[in-house]
Amino acid sequence: MTGQQQKEDLTPQEKPVLTAPLNRTFSLGLPRERRPGETRVALTPTAVAMLVQAGVEVRVERNAGRSANFTDLEYSEAGASVVDAPREVWQSDVIAKVLYPTSEEAQWMRPGQTLFSMLDLTAEGREVFFEMVKKRLSAIAIERIHSTEDTYPLMELLGELGGELAMFVAAELLSNVHGGKGILLGGIAGAPPSEVLILGAGALGHAVARQAIAVGAEVKIFDDSVYRLRQIRLGLPHPVYTSTIHTEPLLHALRSADVVVAAFHKSPEGLPYIVPADFVNQMKEGSVIIDLNIEDGGAFATSRQTSHNRPTYIEKGVIHYCVPNITARVALTASIVLSNFYLPLLLRFGQSTSFSQFLLLNREVRSGTYIYNGLPTHPLLTRYWNIPTREIDLLVGGWS
Repeated sequence: MTGQQQKEDLTPQEKPVLTAPLNRTFSLGLPRERRPGETRVALTPTAVAMLVQAGVEVRVERNAGRSANFTDLEYSEAGASVVDAPREVWQSDVIAKVLYPTSEEAQWMRPGQTLFSMLDLTAEGREVFFEMVKKRLSAIAIERIHSTEDTYPLMELLGELGGELAMFVAAELLSNVHGGKGILLGGIAGAPPSEVLILGAGALGHAVARQAIAVGAEVKIFDDSVYRLRQIRLGLPHPVYTSTIHTEPLLHALRSADVVVAAFHKSPEGLPYIVPADFVNQMKEGSVIIDLNIEDGGAFATSRQTSHNRPTYIEKGVIHYCVPNITARVALTASIVLSNFYLPLLLRFGQSTSFSQFLLLNREVRSGTYIYNGLPTHPLLTRYWNIPTREIDLLVGGWS
């Protein structure tokens, strides 16, 4: 080997870039989640490394990934700048979050910024929303992004994870330790299994049903779509009781159920049904409600948001579990799911020449956009808050 060859072998080589070159560079902020009990993070260090390689300037707030077992050193080695001041992170062109921003974070937002996060439809969320409008931000609700087939990619992924967790939660809440009736979810020889009623036969309901069947519970599924009911029957390991939603069959099922899981299919119009308090009042004392639709306001009239610190309350003798971020119980797995969703989305954002072109070329992202340059655009804002909205397709087509 010649001296020249030795010199070339010892010279540091550039790492190969696995992503297409971006048409524009931008700064990306990854803040630490501030909501109580929120342990997930939007991007893993591996995803950050790919964004940095593509030319994105990434700023990570210190300890942003600690609850999900990602260290600041890992983010630093991925090429991100780890900063102490949250305000510095929030000065980035784009913010990628998991949950909706807090009132405090709204004060750090920069005019003209683009925010990716979930949408908060509570009273506090309304106040934050108007702060964002005032600053003429653009905001995309990641859980509302859906395809032409009316499927919600992120919610189906997190729903599958949440559906499996729901049965672990149900097993805990049925035990004497947590004030339940003291029964085993799946039963045992000589003792009957518990009865699990699932409201919704979409991807979320399918995940719940699959796990409930796996532990040996007796499963009943209600939905307003015969097509979805047929699909779930075909997709499960053995036939289960299914029914369309009518008053008498639903009341009968509620009276006998040990666990009721709300897993309605997500739609742009919101929840299709709200179970009235009178129906809940007829459930057995000590039975359990797990409301996986709580981020949409809840599928039961008796539902109200709880947190991982205080996950349950008892109403009308029924234990209610209404934690909106149930997948934060397994933060590492959930963060990988979120990161896998975010990475291609952010790369497409950089490959477009402007935010307007990004929306124009990505119809599914338009479906999740609820603020465009300070203008309210999502129909849910009218449904929940009576706020008039503009048609996003017309805005993008006219301003792109």
